[in-house]
Amino acid sequence: MSTGSTSPGSIRRVFRIVSPTCEDMTELISAMLERKLPLRTQLRMRVHFLYFSYCRRVREHLAFLRRAARLLETDEVNSVPEGLGNAEKERMRQALREQP
Repeated sequence: MSTGSTSPGSIRRVFRIVSPTCEDMTELISAMLERKLPLRTQLRMRVHFLYFSYCRRVREHLAFLRRAARLLETDEVNSVPEGLGNAEKERMRQALREQP
């Protein structure tokens, strides 16, 4: 006879259905930074973030790296010291554009 409590095993099974794996999350986090994901995927990711601090940190780090790359692409290259010639500046711009 059931007492109304839920076993830890059944909670884990439900969580596996509702939440992506950590491996899947790395790809989803990257995709999330590039485009808007479907609402269902966003909700599944939020559930995952509630339980996995490592994945939350990965999201924060990837977002930071993305912001830093954008700043480098705009501010840093444009404020290169005068000592560099145009060829060096262009080579730096090209190298930044080619990075993923």
